[in-house]
Amino acid sequence: MSQLRDTYRVKINRLTQQVQRQDSELRMLRQAVKEKTAEINSAQALLDQRDAELRRLIRQRQQREVDLENARRLLKEQEDELRRLLHHYHQVISSEEEPRTHINRPVERHSDEKPMLPSGDPEVDESLTGPDSGADEAEDDLTVIPGLADLYARQLKAGGIRTLKQLAQAHPDEVRALLQVPGHYSPDVLNWIKAARRLTAR
Repeated sequence: MSQLRDTYRVKINRLTQQVQRQDSELRMLRQAVKEKTAEINSAQALLDQRDAELRRLIRQRQQREVDLENARRLLKEQEDELRRLLHHYHQVISSEEEPRTHINRPVERHSDEKPMLPSGDPEVDESLTGPDSGADEAEDDLTVIPGLADLYARQLKAGGIRTLKQLAQAHPDEVRALLQVPGHYSPDVLNWIKAARRLTAR
């Protein structure tokens, strides 16, 4: 009987040791799980931070693409405006050169025709030489020229251009200097001069 108790006591001790060993392993396993959980949580927080940073970078890139597209559009508009200004500049230069080549032609024609005035050509004398005959009060209706409004006609007459012939012989810059143009409107002075020449050449 004593021997049987000793045998059971030994078995119980062994089982107790096994349980203690397993309990220790279980505690170690729980600690390891807790550490792994902490690592996972830390990794998840870092992942969330990286994800937020990535979304921020994506938004920045999208905004930069929008800014770049706006800059391209603005650059294209400026290039178009520059081409338009250059085209207008060349037109102005050519229009300033053209009156210089033609401005003396009516004067030369008048000077050649003056000796023929006594021959009895009243139409030529009345249409071409009438403004030079000394009648300072004679004024032409400048508004017959397309685009030349009454406001501009008054400004031209106040500046000394009272007849179509005077306008036909004037330089575009001289005409523009007499005008007070409202706003950004730019009247077509060159066409005024051309129309005046056509009318005085009839």
